[in-house]
Amino acid sequence: KMEQSGTPAVGIKRKLETELDDSDAPKLKKIKLNNDNEENEENDIFNHEFYEAEKIKELKDIYESNEPFNYLQIKNVFNDEFLKKVKDELTHQEYNLKSNDLYEFFQSNDLKNIKLNDNTKKSNNENDDDNDDKKEDKDITKNYSTTNIIKLREFLYSKKFRNLIEKISGITPLNETINLFSAIYKPGNYLLCHDDELEGRRIAFIIYLVPEEWTEIDGGGLSLFTVKSDGIPDEPVKVLSPEWNSFTFFEVTPNSFHQVNEVLSKDNARMSISGWFYGSSFERPNPDYLTLPLYKEPFTTQLRSPLSAYINDTYLADENIKEFNQVFIDTSTNQLKDILTDTFYNSIYEELLSDYKNIETDWNLTGPPNKQHYYKKTLYGDEKIDGNNDDNNNNSKDEDKINELDKFPNLKLLFELLHQKEFFDLLSGYTGLDLIKGSGEIQCFLPSNYTLMHDEEDLSS
Repeated sequence: KMEQSGTPAVGIKRKLETELDDSDAPKLKKIKLNNDNEENEENDIFNHEFYEAEKIKELKDIYESNEPFNYLQIKNVFNDEFLKKVKDELTHQEYNLKSNDLYEFFQSNDLKNIKLNDNTKKSNNENDDDNDDKKEDKDITKNYSTTNIIKLREFLYSKKFRNLIEKISGITPLNETINLFSAIYKPGNYLLCHDDELEGRRIAFIIYLVPEEWTEIDGGGLSLFTVKSDGIPDEPVKVLSPEWNSFTFFEVTPNSFHQVNEVLSKDNARMSISGWFYGSSFERPNPDYLTLPLYKEPFTTQLRSPLSAYINDTYLADENIKEFNQVFIDTSTNQLKDILTDTFYNSIYEELLSDYKNIETDWNLTGPPNKQHYYKKTLYGDEKIDGNNDDNNNNSKDEDKINELDKFPNLKLLFELLHQKEFFDLLSGYTGLDLIKGSGEIQCFLPSNYTLMHDEEDLSS
Protein backbone atom coordinates (compact mmCIF):
# COMPACT_ATOMS: atom_id res chain seq x y z
CA LYS A 1 0.00 0.00 0.00
CA MET A 2 1.39 3.39 -0.96
CA GLU A 3 0.46 6.32 1.24
CA GLN A 4 1.26 10.00 1.47
CA SER A 5 -0.59 12.52 3.60
CA GLY A 6 -3.22 14.23 1.48
CA THR A 7 -2.96 11.84 -1.47
CA PRO A 8 -5.06 8.79 -2.33
CA ALA A 9 -3.92 5.44 -1.03
CA VAL A 10 -3.55 2.68 -3.59
CA GLY A 11 -4.09 -0.90 -2.53
CA ILE A 12 -6.36 -3.91 -2.33
CA LYS A 13 -8.70 -3.90 0.67
CA ARG A 14 -9.81 -7.03 2.42
CA LYS A 15 -12.40 -7.63 5.13
CA LEU A 16 -11.66 -9.59 8.22
CA GLU A 17 -14.89 -11.18 9.45
CA THR A 18 -15.25 -10.84 13.19
CA GLU A 19 -17.71 -12.06 15.77
CA LEU A 20 -18.27 -10.91 19.33
CA ASP A 21 -17.41 -13.59 21.89
CA ASP A 22 -19.17 -16.45 20.13
CA SER A 23 -17.69 -19.63 21.45
CA ASP A 24 -20.04 -22.60 21.38
CA ALA A 25 -22.89 -21.58 23.63
CA PRO A 26 -23.80 -24.27 26.17
CA LYS A 27 -27.28 -25.31 27.20
CA LEU A 28 -28.84 -23.65 30.21
CA LYS A 29 -27.61 -25.06 33.45
CA LYS A 30 -30.26 -24.36 36.06
CA ILE A 31 -28.91 -22.84 39.25
CA LYS A 32 -31.23 -23.39 42.20
CA LEU A 33 -31.97 -20.17 44.08
CA ASN A 34 -33.51 -20.00 47.49
CA ASN A 35 -36.99 -19.11 46.24
CA ASP A 36 -39.98 -20.38 48.18
CA ASN A 37 -42.39 -18.80 45.77
CA GLU A 38 -41.24 -18.73 42.15
CA GLU A 39 -44.30 -16.80 41.00
CA ASN A 40 -43.69 -13.99 43.49
CA GLU A 41 -40.04 -14.03 42.53
CA GLU A 42 -41.01 -13.56 38.87
CA ASN A 43 -43.36 -10.70 39.76
CA ASP A 44 -40.37 -8.92 41.25
CA ILE A 45 -38.58 -9.20 37.89
CA PHE A 46 -41.03 -8.73 35.03
CA ASN A 47 -44.09 -6.66 34.16
CA HIS A 48 -46.77 -9.35 33.82
CA GLU A 49 -48.94 -7.11 31.67
CA PHE A 50 -46.96 -8.48 28.72
CA TYR A 51 -48.27 -12.02 29.32
CA GLU A 52 -51.89 -10.99 28.66
CA ALA A 53 -53.37 -12.29 25.41
CA GLU A 54 -54.51 -8.88 24.16
CA LYS A 55 -51.11 -7.37 24.90
CA ILE A 56 -49.33 -10.18 23.08
CA LYS A 57 -51.54 -9.66 20.02
CA GLU A 58 -50.84 -5.91 20.11
CA LEU A 59 -47.09 -6.46 20.35
CA LYS A 60 -47.15 -9.08 17.61
CA ASP A 61 -48.95 -6.70 15.24
CA ILE A 62 -46.40 -3.95 15.93
CA TYR A 63 -43.49 -6.38 15.53
CA GLU A 64 -44.71 -7.64 12.16
CA SER A 65 -45.52 -4.17 10.80
CA ASN A 66 -42.26 -2.52 11.79
CA GLU A 67 -39.75 -1.72 9.06
CA PRO A 68 -37.17 -2.18 7.60
CA PHE A 69 -37.39 -5.63 9.24
CA ASN A 70 -39.33 -7.17 12.11
CA TYR A 71 -38.36 -5.65 15.47
CA LEU A 72 -39.95 -4.52 18.72
CA GLN A 73 -38.92 -2.03 21.37
CA ILE A 74 -40.85 -2.37 24.65
CA LYS A 75 -40.57 0.11 27.51
CA ASN A 76 -40.89 -0.50 31.27
CA VAL A 77 -40.49 -4.24 30.86
CA PHE A 78 -38.76 -5.13 34.12
CA ASN A 79 -39.25 -4.18 37.72
CA ASP A 80 -37.34 -0.93 38.05
CA GLU A 81 -35.76 -1.66 41.42
CA PHE A 82 -34.74 -5.14 40.30
CA LEU A 83 -33.07 -3.78 37.15
CA LYS A 84 -31.16 -1.21 39.21
CA LYS A 85 -29.79 -4.07 41.32
CA VAL A 86 -28.75 -5.90 38.15
CA LYS A 87 -26.97 -2.80 36.87
CA ASP A 88 -25.19 -2.33 40.18
CA GLU A 89 -23.95 -5.91 40.12
CA LEU A 90 -22.81 -5.56 36.51
CA THR A 91 -20.76 -2.46 37.29
CA HIS A 92 -18.56 -4.67 39.49
CA GLN A 93 -17.91 -7.20 36.74
CA GLU A 94 -14.77 -7.21 34.64
CA TYR A 95 -15.02 -5.61 31.19
CA ASN A 96 -12.55 -6.03 28.32
CA LEU A 97 -11.96 -3.66 25.42
CA LYS A 98 -13.20 -5.15 22.12
CA SER A 99 -11.63 -3.25 19.25
CA ASN A 100 -11.00 -3.77 15.55
CA ASP A 101 -12.12 -2.17 12.29
CA LEU A 102 -15.78 -3.13 12.92
CA TYR A 103 -16.28 -2.08 16.54
CA GLU A 104 -14.89 -0.55 19.68
CA PHE A 105 -16.58 -1.02 23.05
CA PHE A 106 -16.15 -2.81 26.38
CA GLN A 107 -17.65 -6.26 26.95
CA SER A 108 -18.13 -8.27 30.12
CA ASN A 109 -17.06 -11.85 30.56
CA ASP A 110 -19.65 -14.36 29.39
CA LEU A 111 -22.69 -14.14 31.70
CA LYS A 112 -23.72 -17.71 30.91
CA ASN A 113 -20.84 -18.92 33.08
CA ILE A 114 -21.17 -16.47 35.97
CA LYS A 115 -21.37 -18.18 39.36
CA LEU A 116 -23.78 -17.46 42.19
CA ASN A 117 -22.33 -15.14 44.82
CA ASP A 118 -24.83 -13.61 47.23
CA ASN A 119 -22.19 -11.78 49.28
CA THR A 120 -21.71 -8.07 49.31
CA LYS A 121 -18.21 -6.66 48.92
CA LYS A 122 -15.98 -7.81 51.73
CA SER A 123 -14.96 -5.01 54.06
CA ASN A 124 -11.27 -4.26 54.34
CA ASN A 125 -9.58 -4.83 57.67
CA GLU A 126 -7.52 -1.80 58.54
CA ASN A 127 -4.75 -4.13 59.72
CA ASP A 128 -4.56 -6.13 56.47
CA ASP A 129 -1.14 -6.02 54.93
CA ASP A 130 -0.43 -4.86 51.37
CA ASN A 131 -0.47 -8.40 49.98
CA ASP A 132 -4.02 -8.97 51.22
CA ASP A 133 -5.13 -5.70 49.66
CA LYS A 134 -3.59 -6.62 46.33
CA LYS A 135 -5.22 -10.05 46.42
CA GLU A 136 -8.61 -8.52 47.11
CA ASP A 137 -8.16 -6.04 44.24
CA LYS A 138 -7.30 -8.89 41.90
CA ASP A 139 -10.40 -10.87 42.91
CA ILE A 140 -12.66 -7.85 43.19
CA THR A 141 -15.48 -9.32 41.05
CA LYS A 142 -15.67 -12.29 43.39
CA ASN A 143 -16.53 -10.01 46.29
CA TYR A 144 -19.77 -8.68 44.86
CA SER A 145 -23.20 -10.21 44.64
CA THR A 146 -24.27 -11.82 41.37
CA THR A 147 -27.69 -12.94 42.60
CA ASN A 148 -29.76 -10.58 40.46
CA ILE A 149 -27.68 -11.11 37.32
CA ILE A 150 -28.37 -14.84 37.62
CA LYS A 151 -32.06 -14.25 38.34
CA LEU A 152 -32.32 -12.18 35.15
CA ARG A 153 -30.42 -14.77 33.13
CA GLU A 154 -32.64 -17.61 34.36
CA PHE A 155 -35.75 -15.59 33.65
CA LEU A 156 -34.70 -14.60 30.10
CA TYR A 157 -33.98 -18.19 29.10
CA SER A 158 -36.89 -19.71 31.00
CA LYS A 159 -39.46 -21.64 28.97
CA LYS A 160 -42.18 -19.15 29.92
CA PHE A 161 -40.32 -16.11 28.61
CA ARG A 162 -39.09 -17.92 25.51
CA ASN A 163 -42.70 -18.87 24.79
CA LEU A 164 -43.64 -15.19 25.00
CA ILE A 165 -40.97 -14.28 22.45
CA GLU A 166 -42.13 -17.16 20.23
CA LYS A 167 -45.73 -15.91 20.29
CA ILE A 168 -44.71 -12.36 19.37
CA SER A 169 -42.13 -13.27 16.71
CA GLY A 170 -43.71 -16.42 15.30
CA ILE A 171 -40.29 -18.12 15.48
CA THR A 172 -40.54 -21.49 17.18
CA PRO A 173 -39.08 -23.34 18.91
CA LEU A 174 -36.44 -21.27 20.68
CA ASN A 175 -34.14 -23.50 22.70
CA GLU A 176 -32.30 -23.10 26.02
CA THR A 177 -28.93 -22.13 24.53
CA ILE A 178 -27.46 -19.16 26.39
CA ASN A 179 -25.42 -16.37 24.83
CA LEU A 180 -25.46 -13.34 27.09
CA PHE A 181 -23.10 -10.49 27.93
CA SER A 182 -23.06 -6.90 29.11
CA ALA A 183 -21.60 -4.10 27.01
CA ILE A 184 -20.45 -0.59 27.87
CA TYR A 185 -20.03 1.94 25.07
CA LYS A 186 -17.97 4.87 26.29
CA PRO A 187 -17.80 8.22 24.46
CA GLY A 188 -16.60 7.57 20.92
CA ASN A 189 -17.38 3.82 20.98
CA TYR A 190 -19.41 2.24 18.16
CA LEU A 191 -20.38 -0.97 16.34
CA LEU A 192 -20.61 -0.65 12.55
CA CYS A 193 -23.09 -2.21 10.15
CA HIS A 194 -23.49 -6.02 10.41
CA ASP A 195 -26.29 -8.57 10.33
CA ASP A 196 -25.67 -10.70 13.50
CA GLU A 197 -25.92 -13.92 11.51
CA LEU A 198 -24.27 -16.95 13.08
CA GLU A 199 -25.27 -20.59 13.16
CA GLY A 200 -28.54 -21.04 15.09
CA ARG A 201 -29.17 -17.41 16.03
CA ARG A 202 -32.85 -16.51 15.54
CA ILE A 203 -33.59 -13.54 17.82
CA ALA A 204 -31.19 -10.81 18.99
CA PHE A 205 -32.13 -8.74 22.04
CA ILE A 206 -30.89 -5.76 24.06
CA ILE A 207 -31.83 -4.57 27.55
CA TYR A 208 -30.83 -0.94 28.00
CA LEU A 209 -29.29 0.16 31.28
CA VAL A 210 -28.49 3.73 30.26
CA PRO A 211 -29.04 6.67 32.63
CA GLU A 212 -32.68 7.73 32.76
CA GLU A 213 -31.76 11.18 31.39
CA TRP A 214 -30.28 9.65 28.20
CA THR A 215 -31.53 11.35 25.02
CA GLU A 216 -31.01 11.04 21.27
CA ILE A 217 -28.25 13.65 21.31
CA ASP A 218 -26.18 11.30 23.48
CA GLY A 219 -25.87 8.96 20.48
CA GLY A 220 -25.57 5.19 20.79
CA GLY A 221 -28.79 4.62 18.86
CA LEU A 222 -29.52 1.33 17.12
CA SER A 223 -29.70 2.09 13.38
CA LEU A 224 -31.66 -0.31 11.16
CA PHE A 225 -30.81 -0.55 7.44
CA THR A 226 -32.85 -1.20 4.34
CA VAL A 227 -31.53 -3.82 1.92
CA LYS A 228 -31.21 -3.70 -1.86
CA SER A 229 -32.63 -6.41 -4.11
CA ASP A 230 -29.28 -8.21 -4.12
CA GLY A 231 -29.21 -8.40 -0.30
CA ILE A 232 -26.64 -5.64 0.20
CA PRO A 233 -27.44 -3.08 2.94
CA ASP A 234 -28.42 0.32 1.60
CA GLU A 235 -28.98 3.03 4.21
CA PRO A 236 -30.25 3.44 7.78
CA VAL A 237 -33.93 4.37 7.88
CA LYS A 238 -34.73 3.88 11.57
CA VAL A 239 -32.82 4.77 14.73
CA LEU A 240 -33.95 3.30 18.06
CA SER A 241 -32.64 5.48 20.87
CA PRO A 242 -31.51 3.70 24.08
CA GLU A 243 -33.92 4.14 26.97
CA TRP A 244 -33.64 2.92 30.54
CA ASN A 245 -35.59 -0.30 31.21
CA SER A 246 -36.46 -0.94 27.58
CA PHE A 247 -36.21 -4.29 25.82
CA THR A 248 -35.49 -4.37 22.08
CA PHE A 249 -35.40 -7.51 19.96
CA PHE A 250 -35.44 -8.42 16.28
CA GLU A 251 -35.27 -11.46 14.05
CA VAL A 252 -31.80 -12.39 12.83
CA THR A 253 -31.90 -12.80 9.05
CA PRO A 254 -29.62 -12.10 6.06
CA ASN A 255 -31.43 -8.72 5.89
CA SER A 256 -31.22 -7.64 9.55
CA PHE A 257 -28.39 -5.14 9.06
CA HIS A 258 -27.94 -2.76 11.98
CA GLN A 259 -25.31 -0.78 13.82
CA VAL A 260 -24.72 0.94 17.15
CA ASN A 261 -24.10 4.60 16.40
CA GLU A 262 -21.17 6.36 18.00
CA VAL A 263 -21.78 7.43 21.60
CA LEU A 264 -21.64 11.22 21.67
CA SER A 265 -22.27 11.84 25.36
CA LYS A 266 -19.25 13.27 27.15
CA ASP A 267 -20.43 12.32 30.62
CA ASN A 268 -22.35 9.04 30.34
CA ALA A 269 -21.77 5.56 28.93
CA ARG A 270 -24.24 3.37 27.05
CA MET A 271 -24.63 0.25 29.20
CA SER A 272 -26.73 -2.72 28.12
CA ILE A 273 -27.24 -6.47 28.29
CA SER A 274 -27.26 -8.22 24.93
CA GLY A 275 -27.84 -11.77 23.83
CA TRP A 276 -29.48 -14.12 21.37
CA PHE A 277 -32.18 -16.77 21.39
CA TYR A 278 -31.29 -19.83 19.34
CA GLY A 279 -33.32 -22.18 17.17
CA SER A 280 -33.14 -24.09 13.91
CA SER A 281 -30.67 -22.68 11.40
CA PHE A 282 -31.76 -21.40 8.00
CA GLU A 283 -29.94 -21.34 4.69
CA ARG A 284 -27.78 -18.29 4.16
CA PRO A 285 -27.31 -16.84 0.66
CA ASN A 286 -23.89 -16.70 -0.95
CA PRO A 287 -21.80 -13.72 0.22
CA ASP A 288 -21.60 -10.66 -1.99
CA TYR A 289 -18.28 -9.62 -3.45
CA LEU A 290 -16.65 -6.23 -3.48
CA THR A 291 -13.65 -5.42 -5.61
CA LEU A 292 -11.61 -2.35 -6.35
CA PRO A 293 -11.55 -1.57 -10.09
CA LEU A 294 -8.60 -2.66 -12.17
CA TYR A 295 -6.51 -0.09 -13.93
CA LYS A 296 -6.82 0.05 -17.68
CA GLU A 297 -3.75 -0.50 -19.83
CA PRO A 298 -1.03 2.14 -19.36
CA PHE A 299 -1.49 5.46 -21.09
CA THR A 300 -0.12 5.52 -24.63
CA THR A 301 1.87 8.66 -23.82
CA GLN A 302 5.22 8.31 -22.09
CA LEU A 303 6.12 10.15 -18.92
CA ARG A 304 7.10 13.70 -19.78
CA SER A 305 9.99 13.62 -17.28
CA PRO A 306 12.08 10.93 -15.57
CA LEU A 307 10.88 9.39 -12.30
CA SER A 308 13.07 11.79 -10.36
CA ALA A 309 10.73 14.62 -11.36
CA TYR A 310 7.96 12.98 -9.32
CA ILE A 311 9.66 10.61 -6.84
CA ASN A 312 12.04 11.76 -4.11
CA ASP A 313 15.63 10.68 -4.78
CA THR A 314 15.68 8.73 -1.50
CA TYR A 315 13.33 6.17 -3.00
CA LEU A 316 15.32 5.83 -6.23
CA ALA A 317 18.74 5.02 -4.73
CA ASP A 318 19.70 1.36 -5.21
CA GLU A 319 20.88 0.88 -1.62
CA ASN A 320 17.56 2.21 -0.28
CA ILE A 321 15.54 0.03 -2.66
CA LYS A 322 17.33 -3.02 -1.24
CA GLU A 323 16.57 -1.82 2.30
CA PHE A 324 12.88 -1.28 1.52
CA ASN A 325 12.79 -4.74 -0.07
CA GLN A 326 14.15 -6.32 3.11
CA VAL A 327 11.55 -4.52 5.24
CA PHE A 328 8.82 -5.85 2.94
CA ILE A 329 10.23 -9.39 3.14
CA ASP A 330 10.26 -9.20 6.95
CA THR A 331 6.86 -7.56 7.49
CA SER A 332 4.90 -7.95 4.20
CA THR A 333 4.20 -4.23 4.31
CA ASN A 334 5.90 -0.91 3.88
CA GLN A 335 4.95 2.73 4.22
CA LEU A 336 6.80 5.05 1.86
CA LYS A 337 6.47 8.43 3.53
CA ASP A 338 6.95 11.57 1.44
CA ILE A 339 7.53 9.48 -1.66
CA LEU A 340 6.46 12.31 -3.97
CA THR A 341 8.54 15.44 -4.43
CA ASP A 342 7.22 18.45 -2.52
CA THR A 343 6.43 20.34 -5.70
CA PHE A 344 4.50 17.48 -7.26
CA TYR A 345 2.66 16.64 -4.04
CA ASN A 346 1.62 20.26 -3.35
CA SER A 347 0.30 20.72 -6.88
CA ILE A 348 -1.90 17.61 -6.55
CA TYR A 349 -3.05 18.66 -3.09
CA GLU A 350 -4.15 22.10 -4.29
CA GLU A 351 -6.19 20.58 -7.15
CA LEU A 352 -7.98 18.16 -4.85
CA LEU A 353 -8.52 20.83 -2.19
CA SER A 354 -10.28 23.08 -4.68
CA ASP A 355 -12.50 20.21 -5.79
CA TYR A 356 -13.23 19.18 -2.19
CA LYS A 357 -15.67 22.11 -1.92
CA ASN A 358 -17.98 20.19 -4.27
CA ILE A 359 -17.71 16.86 -2.49
CA GLU A 360 -21.47 16.49 -1.96
CA THR A 361 -22.21 16.89 -5.68
CA ASP A 362 -19.08 15.86 -7.59
CA TRP A 363 -17.90 12.93 -5.46
CA ASN A 364 -19.59 9.57 -5.01
CA LEU A 365 -20.56 8.15 -1.61
CA THR A 366 -19.54 4.49 -1.61
CA GLY A 367 -21.18 1.46 -0.04
CA PRO A 368 -22.42 -0.99 1.02
CA PRO A 369 -22.29 0.23 4.63
CA ASN A 370 -21.36 -3.19 6.01
CA LYS A 371 -18.06 -2.83 4.11
CA GLN A 372 -17.36 0.81 3.39
CA HIS A 373 -18.74 4.33 3.72
CA TYR A 374 -16.65 7.18 2.29
CA TYR A 375 -16.40 9.55 -0.69
CA LYS A 376 -14.48 8.80 -3.86
CA LYS A 377 -13.67 10.78 -6.97
CA THR A 378 -14.32 8.82 -10.16
CA LEU A 379 -11.86 9.65 -12.94
CA TYR A 380 -10.38 7.93 -15.94
CA GLY A 381 -8.26 4.95 -14.97
CA ASP A 382 -10.12 3.94 -11.82
CA GLU A 383 -13.13 2.28 -13.45
CA LYS A 384 -13.64 -1.46 -13.35
CA ILE A 385 -12.83 -3.33 -16.57
CA ASP A 386 -15.81 -5.29 -17.81
CA GLY A 387 -15.28 -7.24 -21.02
CA ASN A 388 -19.03 -7.62 -21.48
CA ASN A 389 -19.68 -3.90 -21.94
CA ASP A 390 -20.46 -2.56 -25.37
CA ASP A 391 -17.33 -1.09 -26.99
CA ASN A 392 -19.14 2.04 -28.17
CA ASN A 393 -20.45 2.75 -24.69
CA ASN A 394 -16.97 2.16 -23.29
CA ASN A 395 -15.44 4.64 -25.73
CA SER A 396 -18.04 7.25 -24.81
CA LYS A 397 -17.45 6.77 -21.08
CA ASP A 398 -13.69 6.83 -21.53
CA GLU A 399 -13.92 10.13 -23.42
CA ASP A 400 -16.02 11.67 -20.64
CA LYS A 401 -13.52 10.56 -18.00
CA ILE A 402 -10.57 11.88 -20.00
CA ASN A 403 -12.28 15.26 -20.23
CA GLU A 404 -12.89 15.20 -16.47
CA LEU A 405 -9.27 14.32 -15.76
CA ASP A 406 -8.05 17.16 -17.98
CA LYS A 407 -9.44 19.55 -15.36
CA PHE A 408 -6.74 18.26 -12.99
CA PRO A 409 -3.45 18.29 -14.94
CA ASN A 410 -1.23 17.32 -12.01
CA LEU A 411 -3.59 14.60 -10.89
CA LYS A 412 -3.51 13.34 -14.46
CA LEU A 413 0.27 13.25 -14.25
CA LEU A 414 -0.01 11.12 -11.09
CA PHE A 415 -2.27 8.65 -12.88
CA GLU A 416 0.16 8.49 -15.77
CA LEU A 417 2.93 7.79 -13.29
CA LEU A 418 0.99 5.00 -11.57
CA HIS A 419 0.31 3.36 -14.94
CA GLN A 420 3.87 3.33 -16.23
CA LYS A 421 6.14 0.32 -16.46
CA GLU A 422 8.95 2.33 -14.85
CA PHE A 423 6.86 2.80 -11.70
CA PHE A 424 5.77 -0.86 -11.65
CA ASP A 425 9.43 -1.85 -11.92
CA LEU A 426 10.25 0.43 -8.99
CA LEU A 427 7.53 -1.18 -6.85
CA SER A 428 8.79 -4.60 -7.88
CA GLY A 429 12.19 -3.55 -6.55
CA TYR A 430 10.62 -2.61 -3.22
CA THR A 431 8.64 -5.85 -2.92
CA GLY A 432 10.41 -8.47 -4.99
CA LEU A 433 7.07 -9.19 -6.67
CA ASP A 434 6.34 -9.24 -10.40
CA LEU A 435 3.60 -6.59 -10.58
CA ILE A 436 1.52 -6.40 -13.76
CA LYS A 437 -1.81 -4.85 -12.65
CA GLY A 438 -3.00 -2.35 -10.08
CA SER A 439 -6.19 -0.97 -8.58
CA GLY A 440 -7.03 2.20 -6.73
CA GLU A 441 -9.19 5.25 -6.39
CA ILE A 442 -9.19 8.79 -5.02
CA GLN A 443 -10.73 8.71 -1.55
CA CYS A 444 -11.90 11.29 0.99
CA PHE A 445 -12.80 10.33 4.55
CA LEU A 446 -14.99 12.69 6.57
CA PRO A 447 -15.95 12.14 10.23
CA SER A 448 -17.92 8.85 10.60
CA ASN A 449 -16.57 7.52 7.25
CA TYR A 450 -14.82 4.13 7.26
CA THR A 451 -13.74 1.02 5.38
CA LEU A 452 -13.77 -2.52 6.76
CA MET A 453 -11.30 -5.21 5.82
CA HIS A 454 -12.97 -8.17 4.15
CA ASP A 455 -11.85 -11.51 2.77
CA GLU A 456 -14.60 -12.07 0.22
CA GLU A 457 -13.06 -10.30 -2.78
CA ASP A 458 -13.49 -11.99 -6.13
CA LEU A 459 -9.98 -11.71 -7.55
CA SER A 460 -10.54 -14.16 -10.41
CA SER A 461 -10.32 -11.31 -12.94
